[in-house]
Amino acid sequence: MDPITMGLMMGGSQLFSSILGGQSQVAQNAIQRAQWEEQEYNRQLNNQIKNRNIAKANAAKWMQNVKIGKAAAKAKGEQEFWLRYNFDNASGQFSRQSQKVNDSLQTSLLNRNVNPNSGTAQALLRQSLETANRGMTSRKVQFSNALVSADRQMQQTLAKRDFGYRDQEKFIPGQLYQQSDSSIMQNALISGLVSGAMTGVAAGMQQHLGEQQVAALEGQLGAVQGYLQGLGGQ
Repeated sequence: MDPITMGLMMGGSQLFSSILGGQSQVAQNAIQRAQWEEQEYNRQLNNQIKNRNIAKANAAKWMQNVKIGKAAAKAKGEQEFWLRYNFDNASGQFSRQSQKVNDSLQTSLLNRNVNPNSGTAQALLRQSLETANRGMTSRKVQFSNALVSADRQMQQTLAKRDFGYRDQEKFIPGQLYQQSDSSIMQNALISGLVSGAMTGVAAGMQQHLGEQQVAALEGQLGAVQGYLQGLGGQ
């Protein structure tokens, strides 16, 4: 077989092996991509499930806060209604009672022939009026304090609300770093061509050198045979 044909055959074999290696690497890349895509899908699915659970927990907390707010407002409204109702009734009764005491005092003064315009009568009437005013002022203060207490109770109830809502967790896509299939095959083709060419050249050179060595040996053998034949003829 001539050196050129042998070199081409060996170079072609080297190119074929390189292409097979590239295809094997491409197949490994495909497997790696499939595994990575499955992991990414599961990671995104878990993120969605977690965010749904967060949304449910936030919604339940919001509903509970709404219930607490409504209950607090209702309790305060009812408490204020009855406080005002009792205050109005008590105030009306107190006013009527004060007027009754004042009328009774005036009647008593008239029965005792005390002039209503006298200093003694005016002092007694003024004292009765001041007593009534102090009683009414005291009732108003008690009513105001009761309203403040009702508001504080509502604030204490509202303080039980929980506004610690959790934020949704953002999904950050991952990155798969690998050489592209086209780049792999391109590199395999270039590597195969270069390697094949070098292998072919080397094989051709070895074949050529081998032929030269065989020719030299054959020449030496012929010379020895000629020398021996010359000795036999003598």
